[in-house]
Amino acid sequence: MVRQREFDVFLAHNSQDKPLVRGIANELKQRDIKPWLDEEQIPPGRSFQEVIQQAVPNVSSAAIFIGVAGLGNWQAMELRILISQCVEADIPVIPVLLPGVETIPEPLIFLKQLNWVRFNTEMDDNALDNLEWGITGRKPDPTSRIEQKYSELSVRLALLLEAGRWREANEETRKIILKVAGQEKEGYLTDEKIQQFPSQFLRHIDILWNGYSSGKFGFNIQKRIMRESKKDPKVFGQRVGWCKEDGWISASQVIYSVDAPEGHLPWGTIETITMDNAGLTAIVDTIRWGTKGLAKQDWQRQLIVDFVDFMNTVTGDKSDKEQMKRNLEYELSHEKAWWEGERLAEIQINKLFSFLINFS
Repeated sequence: MVRQREFDVFLAHNSQDKPLVRGIANELKQRDIKPWLDEEQIPPGRSFQEVIQQAVPNVSSAAIFIGVAGLGNWQAMELRILISQCVEADIPVIPVLLPGVETIPEPLIFLKQLNWVRFNTEMDDNALDNLEWGITGRKPDPTSRIEQKYSELSVRLALLLEAGRWREANEETRKIILKVAGQEKEGYLTDEKIQQFPSQFLRHIDILWNGYSSGKFGFNIQKRIMRESKKDPKVFGQRVGWCKEDGWISASQVIYSVDAPEGHLPWGTIETITMDNAGLTAIVDTIRWGTKGLAKQDWQRQLIVDFVDFMNTVTGDKSDKEQMKRNLEYELSHEKAWWEGERLAEIQINKLFSFLINFS
């Protein structure tokens, strides 16, 4: 039986992991779990040891977050005090491995005897479920959580579709997809995020689009047309009205009406990386010239992709290595940049195809 105390869980962490732990704390609050977080509980001028001694009797569990940066001075001090007090008070200690950490490091080898929680991504729902289970002693029902989360996200979409406000519903769909995938900041989906996208959400979105359009719009309609088009982007585009004789339509040419072709909506929901800075042309021309001379072998091209991906990691940017490699291949065999003309539209369609293939 879990003891009722002021806080459900004490969050011990390295200050470098603060943004991620803060996000996890907010997610726990959404699940009616009250976390103890230092920035919310320690007043200026108070010593860590004093505050921890007062906090431990008021928490029901403790979570030790281990990130790629290792243990900070604050966390190391916490651990010595926290673990000893938790043992004395019979409070469960939950090791939590943050993204990038595969196993418990040697300095904390004694924690390996405990069942830990591992986050594969920043907001990993499965990891959050396990963390909630460790804190409360109650195993969450993933299906119930997904249904509840979808219901909250889809209320506005349903109202917009019911009112026939197709343009706003299209934009709302794009926002929902990015939010569910955790890509709101980036604004696009990587191949990995597409593969990981929960099909339950896609089915619910499709049910709304299909129902309010009397079977004319939605992802299931688009998937059928994709199959009938034999996954040819241009044939698909012509069928749904996204591609005409003079080329691919722009956002201003989308038909937000039930009079649009079958499968026309939702449109543009699976964004890819775009570049519209004209100043990049000269740089890309130089890169193209250099890579044509340097990257004749596949391993050389892979090396360039790995290097760019590493630099993105250093600067804190995210990259899609597979897409990057495909773009590099294109650069080496075409005169136009990949974000110019029909190439970008075809990339976006192929991204949508990958999305639809996972939709069942």
